[in-house]
Amino acid sequence: MRLGSKVSWGRDIEVLTGGLSRFTDDRRFQPLHQEYSQDWGLRILSVRASDAGWYFCQISTSPPVSHQIYLNVVEPQVEIVGAPELYINRGSDATLTCIIRGAHKAPENVRWTHDSKLVQYDLSRAGVRIRTYQEGNNTISKFLIERAMPSDSGEYFCDPDGLQQVKVTVHILNGDHPAAMQTGGQPCHRVTSAVALLCCWLLLLLTPTSPC
Repeated sequence: MRLGSKVSWGRDIEVLTGGLSRFTDDRRFQPLHQEYSQDWGLRILSVRASDAGWYFCQISTSPPVSHQIYLNVVEPQVEIVGAPELYINRGSDATLTCIIRGAHKAPENVRWTHDSKLVQYDLSRAGVRIRTYQEGNNTISKFLIERAMPSDSGEYFCDPDGLQQVKVTVHILNGDHPAAMQTGGQPCHRVTSAVALLCCWLLLLLTPTSPC
């Protein structure tokens, strides 16, 4: 690059920076340059999905020289396993699992709320624990419920710092089975109907027919 040439960064037809000056009102865009260096960069703070697209770098030579680059923004994915609804037998132990995938860095904090109340600070319910840890590039937060009771029903939100929160609705059933029946599928009565229908077909197949 020639001495005195100016480097600009832009997107589409908008010039974002020129030299060490910022022309856009969006303060997230900042020019990067070290004295005596030939490198001119563009820093984007708190990247959003809407920042994806074509950017250009232009040098004010005669004629101008420019280069385009496409920015692809990968959005982190947050999910609660089994959402949107979980069915748990009363008196059983259960775990709500929130998984954060594709985050550039692990969230500093993952909050859980139950019916709009922060669970970490709720001391009125014994037998509730939260465990958050890293597994490869994923962050996993587990909400452990011991001896589920009717008051544990309701909406639970997993809310990682800087990311979109996700929700699951928990139903506590008065079942006779001690094991937790966690499912993200249809309610039990529909499954029972399907099994009953299958049994009817088996009975028809096994019942001997009278000779003509």
